[in-house]
Amino acid sequence: MIKTGKIQVAMRSGSIGLLTASAAFLAVLSASAVPLNETSLAFAVPTETEPVLDGRLDEDVWRKAVVFSRFVEYYKPHPKPSPLKSEMRILYTDRALWIGLVHFEPHPEKLKVVGTTRDSVDWTEDMDEIYVDPSGDAIGFTKFAVNSAGVTADMRRVDGSVVLKEWNGTAWRAKTSVGADRWTVEACIPYVDLPKPPEPGGAPWRLCVTRYQWTSGGFVGSESSPKGAYNNTAGFGYLAFLRPDEKPSAELVARTLSGRLAPPWSLWYDGQVLIDTGNGVVAKTEEQCREEERRETERMNEIKRRLAAEFGGEE
Repeated sequence: MIKTGKIQVAMRSGSIGLLTASAAFLAVLSASAVPLNETSLAFAVPTETEPVLDGRLDEDVWRKAVVFSRFVEYYKPHPKPSPLKSEMRILYTDRALWIGLVHFEPHPEKLKVVGTTRDSVDWTEDMDEIYVDPSGDAIGFTKFAVNSAGVTADMRRVDGSVVLKEWNGTAWRAKTSVGADRWTVEACIPYVDLPKPPEPGGAPWRLCVTRYQWTSGGFVGSESSPKGAYNNTAGFGYLAFLRPDEKPSAELVARTLSGRLAPPWSLWYDGQVLIDTGNGVVAKTEEQCREEERRETERMNEIKRRLAAEFGGEE
């Protein structure tokens, strides 16, 4: 059950992601009086029909996927929404995980390609890194990387002391395509290249997707979960696997994260802020958060005025 205070908030299915240091989020921080652990949650939709692996995402099956679009600035302590616009869609079958990424790009003719052979891809070019942790314990992960030309790389971390840089998946594949205003990644990751398959409706995986862009002349990065970049497993977001005919909702977000993420935490979902400070999940509209920010600003200004009047000095 999601608490909404005195105002009833409509719960709708839609894109899911992260609320960062926007005005609404700052209001939540002020109202809670404690730092909120920002996180993200993506949904994987089941399908019996596998897409054609061609890097285009134009099959009907991709239209059934939930769109994740709340990417944030890369490797920042308090990231804002990224200036790089991207969308992520995730499907799964009984044999593989499918991840589709659309990166909107005003200058596709400037896409930088460095790696030309397997495992030669790195962050100095336009590329993606997909970090997947099926155990969900934020200790190990498998990383799948692909540049805009479709060249791939991979590695695996077992834990903080055991890193298998030479590990190669045997079955996963990725294709890319470049359009007039975007480049697209379509990746198929069979479960034979992962520690275990998903459990529909079961424990969520951990996930973080990073994008590196160089078309502007310098480096710009984005990520699907704050502080999850550069192998920081504790900052990875979550990936929930929907059952057939199950739809995403704020209530499902709360159930998925309950007991897995220590309060206080916050997450942006479909124009709302979901907050848990230890007393259950509360949903607030952005309008409510802005009003809280206004009241908190007035309160702090009044305290400053009183201190100035009492002790002197500048307000």
